[in-house]
Amino acid sequence: GNPKVLLEAMSSGCIVLGSNIPNNTEIINDGVDGFVFDLKKNALNEKFKDIVNLDDNKLNQISINAQEKISQKFGKEHILEQELKIFSKLGI
Repeated sequence: GNPKVLLEAMSSGCIVLGSNIPNNTEIINDGVDGFVFDLKKNALNEKFKDIVNLDDNKLNQISINAQEKISQKFGKEHILEQELKIFSKLGI
């Protein structure tokens, strides 16, 4: 159910923008590890204006935060651990 393109981009350190649909907002924390915009007229343009005004240090930190989040919450080790817990509960 997660947009894989967001996960892949964030794991590569890209600054991502996603609309405020639930699948995106459960991955992106606006202004912390990416950006979220409303699906209304001119909202994306306004978000771009906000991003352009950020300094390089802030953007670099967002990139680092994105990579760390994906590594910790969506990395293969974490996913495997979650899958093993499910199998254990099922008695497999």
